[in-house]
Amino acid sequence: MTNLNGDNITAAMIQLNTAEKKLWLKQPDGILYLRKENQPIQSLKISSRDLFWDDKQQTMLLQGGVKINQDDALVLSTNKEIVLSQALMNGKKTLRSILSPEHTYVSYVDMKKGDTHKIYCPGPFSINNETREMRMQGAVQTAGETNGNGQVYIDDVLGEMFADTVYIYYQWLEQKISPEKVVLDGSVRLINRFDGHMEESGSVLHHALADRVEFFPLKNEMVVTSQGENRVLLIDKVNNVQMSAPTLNVKYDPATKKESIQGLGDVRFTFIEEELSKIKRQFPSAEKKGKESKGAKQRKQ
Repeated sequence: MTNLNGDNITAAMIQLNTAEKKLWLKQPDGILYLRKENQPIQSLKISSRDLFWDDKQQTMLLQGGVKINQDDALVLSTNKEIVLSQALMNGKKTLRSILSPEHTYVSYVDMKKGDTHKIYCPGPFSINNETREMRMQGAVQTAGETNGNGQVYIDDVLGEMFADTVYIYYQWLEQKISPEKVVLDGSVRLINRFDGHMEESGSVLHHALADRVEFFPLKNEMVVTSQGENRVLLIDKVNNVQMSAPTLNVKYDPATKKESIQGLGDVRFTFIEEELSKIKRQFPSAEKKGKESKGAKQRKQ
C-alpha cells in the first residue's frame, strides 16, 4: 500500500471503507514520511497486530505488539495501543501527537552526548510534536494517588530515576533528539552510578529523595527541591556524607569529570531519625542493585 507522500505499508490483510474513508490493516509493517517546511524529512517505521486509519480525523490507531521507530532516534513499544494524530500543512503530512494509555517503553538517543535513555511509563504517555514535549505519568490509583511501584522509571548511564510524572522538553536537530530540560515531579528517587568514567560506572555513588528535579542536560546542571515540610535527602557514599536541605544544586564538569553539590537554605549534614528511616525504606537494597548492575554490564561486554 503506497501513496503520493511516499508512505509504504505491507499487511496480511487490508480492508477499505470508501464511504467513511477508513482502513483496517492486519499485521501492518511499513514506513511513513513526515514533511515540514524548512526541515529534513523524518521517517516513522511502524508495526503492530492491527492498524486502523481514519482519513477524516487524520488518526492512526495501532493495537497489539506496537513498535514505532522515528529516525532510529526515538523508539516506542507497547502491547496495548498507540494513537498517531497527523495534520496536513501546505499539502504535506506532519505528525501532531502520539498518545499511549499505558505500559509504554521508550528509548531515545541524546544527540549531544550520544547516550541512550530507556524509560518505562506505566500510565499515560504523550508526545506533542508541535510544542516538542513528552509527558509520562505513573499508574494512578484511587483518590488520585500514584502507586510507588508504578512510577515512571528511567535508566541510563547516570543511574536510575523514579517519579510520579516526567516531562521532557526537546528539539529535533539533524533528525536526532536534543533534550533541553527534563522535569521529574512527585516522590522522586534517584540512584546515581555515574562517576565520569563510562567504563567504570556501576556501583552506587549517591541516593537521593526529593519532590521535584529539574535537569538541564546542555548545562550539566540539576536543581533538586522539596515542598512544604519535606526536605531533599542525599547520601553521598563516595565521601560518606549525609545531606538534608530544602534545595540542592548539582553541577557536573565534563572537563574535570567532577561533580559539585551545593545545599541551599537550612542545610544539615546528619539525618534525624525520621529521615534515616525514610531513606532505608526507599533504598533497602541500593548497594546490591549497584553491584548487580555493574556485573551485568561486565557480562554483556
